[in-house]
Amino acid sequence: DFVPQDLKVEQKDCIHPQWIGSDYNPNRNPNNAEGGPYNPNNQNEAKADRSNMIQMMTAGNNKAVDWRGDPDEKSFWTDSKGNPDITLIRKFAFLDQNLADCDTLSQLQARNPNNRQARERDPRNCAKLNSQKTPYFDGGVHKVRNRGSFHFMSTRNNNFS
Repeated sequence: DFVPQDLKVEQKDCIHPQWIGSDYNPNRNPNNAEGGPYNPNNQNEAKADRSNMIQMMTAGNNKAVDWRGDPDEKSFWTDSKGNPDITLIRKFAFLDQNLADCDTLSQLQARNPNNRQARERDPRNCAKLNSQKTPYFDGGVHKVRNRGSFHFMSTRNNNFS
């Protein structure tokens, strides 16, 4: 969960979203979850604690806003003109991964045709946030421009194996 779960801000307030996960459990063993970059000490283990932040249409719906299909949905992340800030939306969705370093599902399947675990752990699988090398994410400081209630989820941490 994000902390605090409810954040009350006024227009023109600034927020600084950032978070950190852990690639290891208390015994210093790697987390056993799908995805995540390989453990450099053991290629059979993945370091999987990555979180992103996606705006949902409604609380508890677990459905992300599709900014291409629903341009009338009010975005929390907006530019100075009040339009959805697609660059910022992608930053929080993909954690600053360089999308040029990402493969499509078809490319991942071609490289690992009979190995789902290899596809999920592939460092070019940006859908699993695998090219993000660290569980720390700094979203930067942002001015609140829109009024209303906004709901968020992590699609990555919503994907348990």
